[in-house]
Amino acid sequence: MVTVPARADLHVMRRRDFPVPVGADDARRAAWVAAGSYPAAVAALAMAYGGHVFAAHRPMLAELLGSGLPEVTR
Repeated sequence: MVTVPARADLHVMRRRDFPVPVGADDARRAAWVAAGSYPAAVAALAMAYGGHVFAAHRPMLAELLGSGLPEVTR
């Protein structure tokens, strides 16, 4: 399994203009999530899904979003 992160600045688009995300059985709940920073992404995921970021994804997302390593929470 390989994860390749990508970042796009979509602030000029209105949310209703975004394409509908489509996921197979491994991503049925795929959705657009605000991710201006790592803490914002974590908060949006918690609000939308009541969940958390997988430990293996934390450093990758923190680096991608330019906020440094996140604090480890359990």
